[in-house]
Amino acid sequence: MRTPPADAEAAVIGGVLINNAVYAKIAHLVPDDFTDSRNQYVWEALQTLATAGSPIDEITLQEPLRHRGRLEAIGGPAYLAELGLRCPTAENTEHYAGVVKEHGNSRRLQLWASALIARADAGVCFDDLVSEVGAKHDELAGACGDRLNSLAHVVAGFGQREIPARLVTGLGIESLVPGGIPLDKVTTLFGESGMFKTTVKNAIMFNLAKQGITVLDATMEDSGELTAARYLAGLSGASYGALAAGEELPPDITEEDRSIAERVIDGSQLASNLAEIHRAARGCGARAIFIDYLQLLEGCSQDHTEIAEVMRKAQLHARKYQIAHVFLSQVKQDVHYRSLARDKDGRAVGDPRPTINDCLGSSAIRTHSKLGVGVFRPWKYCKVPLNRSGPYGVYCEWVNNHPRGIEHALKLYEGVLELIVDKNVMGATGTVRIVVDPPTGRITPFEM
Repeated sequence: MRTPPADAEAAVIGGVLINNAVYAKIAHLVPDDFTDSRNQYVWEALQTLATAGSPIDEITLQEPLRHRGRLEAIGGPAYLAELGLRCPTAENTEHYAGVVKEHGNSRRLQLWASALIARADAGVCFDDLVSEVGAKHDELAGACGDRLNSLAHVVAGFGQREIPARLVTGLGIESLVPGGIPLDKVTTLFGESGMFKTTVKNAIMFNLAKQGITVLDATMEDSGELTAARYLAGLSGASYGALAAGEELPPDITEEDRSIAERVIDGSQLASNLAEIHRAARGCGARAIFIDYLQLLEGCSQDHTEIAEVMRKAQLHARKYQIAHVFLSQVKQDVHYRSLARDKDGRAVGDPRPTINDCLGSSAIRTHSKLGVGVFRPWKYCKVPLNRSGPYGVYCEWVNNHPRGIEHALKLYEGVLELIVDKNVMGATGTVRIVVDPPTGRITPFEM
């Protein structure tokens, strides 16, 4: 009969309490080998006493536990006394330690396998996953011997698992987000008003359309006509405002351009109801839904519970139908004031760059978004970057050393955007810089 892990853990600690000399034979155990957090705390305290050469008993264990604030957490001295009574004999302590170590290894293996499956579902490169499996196999072999059936099962499953596809944005975030926006998850673009969130959103939509991908633009701020004008402005170099107002004639477009425009389905006439947006997306074969912006959906402006429900439904729909959901979100007004603090030399010491925690209804958005990208415009906070050591120092160097001169650089600087990858289950966080031409919405890479 196999010894239950809870009994084995108690017997290991009880064996050392009965006979301190036993500890030398089982000193390889670590707190993480124990399943019960109380036993983890006690074993850590026991190791502290053993390292110091102190006697180990129910009384001496109380001090290191009390010092770490854990004595009451384990149930006080009564729990220590109980452990001392749960070991039949100290002679079998090594056997019980083996049971504890085996269960600890199995638990760690299961956790790692689950995490690996989650990474596969998140779309991590297959070759990278296989490399991780190989490295983990070598690491675990010594501890698990030939008992790697769970790991083998995971590896076999990868061969039959379809890695979810990605949507390449064309804006450079792929350096941080492998492959681009995930089809089966929720992505949130967030930032203050006037930060060109919609321009970034449109650039991604048009880039996807150029790749032959149909998208649904469920915008509740702009009309479909203005979105079309933005696309035509990017082609012609004209102001999209002038095109939308009829002050400039639209350019002649090719059949290819017409096809691209037709892949961006106008959802501006849809009611601000997620269920209707979902039906429209499935009906037109869209692979991505862009909702501009989240807080304008029904009930979301004031009710954070409603935001949570919308985000949950969006995640379920994205996973079930493999349709990417890209929400635009406003952030709290107090973000602006983070930059108002000044040091003794008058330099701004606050950093107004947004994080996903700044979104209205941030708890729900942070929980359900698998990718969060902030849009930030440095020019709004530092119109002329003069301080090399401040948060805008990189732009100071860029402006002063630009090959076309300072005036030209300052003009470009007005359109510099930072895309801040603040949450990312697929890769790293960090910042990608691009340059937008405000009148036309054209986006180009930022080059030092």
